[in-house]
Amino acid sequence: MQQAGLRVYLATSKRQVFARRILEHLALAIHFDGIHGSVPGGELDHKPELLAHILSEHGISPSRCLMVGDRRHDIFGAHAVGMRGLGVLWGYGTRDELETAGADRLVESTPDLARTVLSMLDREQSST
Repeated sequence: MQQAGLRVYLATSKRQVFARRILEHLALAIHFDGIHGSVPGGELDHKPELLAHILSEHGISPSRCLMVGDRRHDIFGAHAVGMRGLGVLWGYGTRDELETAGADRLVESTPDLARTVLSMLDREQSST
């Protein structure tokens, strides 16, 4: 996805400091343009609030991006801020949970993720 020129941000309900440590420990932090999560004091604890913060901080239009997640909170959060929600089926959520939440698309396996993201964003580009 980065090779295609996309910016990739992590949006987790976990504390930002812990998410960063985990990604750095696993040598995965370099694959993200930003690592975002909740902060002490309860700010950014809810997915819509966190996503709105990321969009604002990075000057991103919600119509030109999408949220990739494995739980209903990810899909609800994306839709609450005007983003599309792509559900992945290898996480904690089930197909039923993601479909009920209104996921715009579902992805069965990690090898299909980049292709699906790129096709969803390409379709958006060609309609604007």
